[in-house]
Amino acid sequence: MDKNNIKSVGDIHLEAGDYGDISCAGDLRFSGSVSAENVKAAGDLVAEKDVRAVKISVYGDGKFKGNLEADEISVYGDGNFHQRVKGREIKIYGSMKGTVVEGEKITINGELEKVDEISAEELTLNGEFHVTTSMNLGYGKFNLGGKSEAKEIFCEKLEVHNGMESFHGILSGLISKGKGGTLKVGVIEGDEIHLENTAADVVRGKIVKIGKGSRIGKVEYSDTLEIFDDGVVDLKEEF
Repeated sequence: MDKNNIKSVGDIHLEAGDYGDISCAGDLRFSGSVSAENVKAAGDLVAEKDVRAVKISVYGDGKFKGNLEADEISVYGDGNFHQRVKGREIKIYGSMKGTVVEGEKITINGELEKVDEISAEELTLNGEFHVTTSMNLGYGKFNLGGKSEAKEIFCEKLEVHNGMESFHGILSGLISKGKGGTLKVGVIEGDEIHLENTAADVVRGKIVKIGKGSRIGKVEYSDTLEIFDDGVVDLKEEF
């Protein structure tokens, strides 16, 4: 049986159900658990319960009080996720709050205001982020634009840069930090690690590069350690 498609030039309020495509030119509200094919809201989206979809695009603010799972998730405003978020590709252009975030490819342009835990095969962060526990990454690229922090970062490859040269176009309206940013973290562990503007207690990896604006308490490395542009390492240990 064909699923019901919903389209409106105004606001939409939907009860729990299994839908096809949902397109809303105004604000969209789900009062119950919803599954759908493609969801598009030109205004704000508020979901009271769990949402499952193939693709979700929100061009205002998105508030998801239940779990969210979709192949593609795009929010072009602020995203507030109260429960678990899982997607193949997640894009946020604004700020994001969440608990547990999982994705294959995640891009955040703006501020990761607060997340308990984030996992991704590929994570690009342009701006500022605050992660209360761990980041588990395949490849991470951070262009810093504020005072960022995390407790632990586990990765295959990580690049942390002063992000000023990266902030142009849409980012100029999201990030106005003046002189780039910094990262404070307890432990970073991975295969290839390249750090700028980073303060860390311990960095452990195969190939480690400590650059401009960085101060590391202890570096443990198995292959190479390179310190450049006035980077500081208090204790070095090869293993």
